[in-house]
Amino acid sequence: MLLKSVDLSENSLSGNLADTFQQLSLCYYLNLGSNVLEGEVPKWVGEMRSLESLDLSMNNLPDSTGNCINLMALDVSGNSLTGKLPVWIFDDDSTGGVKKIQVEKKLKKAEFASKQQKSQVKGNIPKSAAPKAAKMGGGGRRLIL
Repeated sequence: MLLKSVDLSENSLSGNLADTFQQLSLCYYLNLGSNVLEGEVPKWVGEMRSLESLDLSMNNLPDSTGNCINLMALDVSGNSLTGKLPVWIFDDDSTGGVKKIQVEKKLKKAEFASKQQKSQVKGNIPKSAAPKAAKMGGGGRRLIL
């Protein structure tokens, strides 16, 4: 499909993330926030090469966010997330093999949800990323948990 920007937020969409969205191969912005979506984030979400901004906030999603390697903005706040930060945030396999990259190249600004939101991400930023995380500044990339 030729759609490049899709905003279906606040539409009471329910159930699993429909495979229909997989056909949005040129889509760079997908906002499905404030619906009643549930279930795992499908693998194909991470395979959407053009997708730069994904908003799945305020749904009923579990602790999987897929392998969204090209994202510049990810908002999964207000879900039932628990567990560790996904490894793909700190990895880059665009060169054919997984290699560590600097956090500021992947997500330049990390924003963590307040206690009022349902997300309960736990654990530590990996030691390899901790020195780089301290250097993160403005630059457009963000993670909202």
